[in-house]
Amino acid sequence: MLDAAPASTVSEASPQRASEEFLRSLSEALPFERADMLMAFARDQVAAVLRVAANAPIGPRQRLMDLGLDSLMAIELRNRLASGLGLGQSLPATLMFDYPTIEALAAYLDRDVLGLSIREAAVAPVEDADLSAAAARMEQMSEEEAEALLLEKLGKL
Repeated sequence: MLDAAPASTVSEASPQRASEEFLRSLSEALPFERADMLMAFARDQVAAVLRVAANAPIGPRQRLMDLGLDSLMAIELRNRLASGLGLGQSLPATLMFDYPTIEALAAYLDRDVLGLSIREAAVAPVEDADLSAAAARMEQMSEEEAEALLLEKLGKL
């Protein structure tokens, strides 16, 4: 018979592990995937605070206050978001007023709290001349050389 971990250990470790896994998934996701993930996360937290089904039809641009979110619920939502993302800091008290929709809230979390969009903006764009030179080099390669180069690049990912 297997010994189960004490309930307190499981309940304390699980939320932290869940937030770590979610953050890892976010960091590995493409920008459009990350936006969808953060909107789903925010929608789930809003649904939990409003005590409606997680799959309740809450539009990304519906104002949270119009859904019935009051000031006490806003504090609970703020705490749930911070906890779910494993943040060591609290989110601003004016969060629901500054970012009144799920879409705005998700964009704020992405850009200002997690800083994921900022990292992508720091990547230098590829110039057309660089692409033209690379294309010219590729045209001169044999299929075997091109395949070897592609496999090398994929191995680095």
